[in-house]
Amino acid sequence: MSVRLAYEKRPSVVDNGRTLPLLPDFETVFPPEKPTIEELLYEDPLLLDLIQSRPVRRLKRIGFLGAIERVRCRHWHSRYDHSLGVAGLALLYASYRDFSRRESRLLAIAGLLHDVGHGPLSHTLEPVFLERFGISHHAIGAKIIRGELPIGSDIPRMLARHGVD
Repeated sequence: MSVRLAYEKRPSVVDNGRTLPLLPDFETVFPPEKPTIEELLYEDPLLLDLIQSRPVRRLKRIGFLGAIERVRCRHWHSRYDHSLGVAGLALLYASYRDFSRRESRLLAIAGLLHDVGHGPLSHTLEPVFLERFGISHHAIGAKIIRGELPIGSDIPRMLARHGVD
């Protein structure tokens, strides 16, 4: 199932003699039965493997807004939901820009994995982790993705099995 985009280009803006293209207004046109983000992501076996991996699945238990979400929000939004949304948006953007399948896949992988280093309460505890342990969720995420932590040991094998370095 592929995504087609219909758009009308806006004029460019000139800034200090340079022409800066603006994002076009576009309306996403899906096949008759609009696919969900998950359906778009599940078309690719590697993306499906990553979605089902332990580092990505654990994001279901981490709130997007951290401690604030526990106190003030009526609806639960997880880092998992956010990561799937970012990956889906990456595929939409790649389609709009006519990226190759490989480039599209890499963007979606980055979207799926960008938050795997988050700990409980998301950004709320990040200053504590940085002060006490000298590490951020970015550094932890990189270690997970490289397989340097037990939770991420399968990630490098998944990527290699699908020809992604």
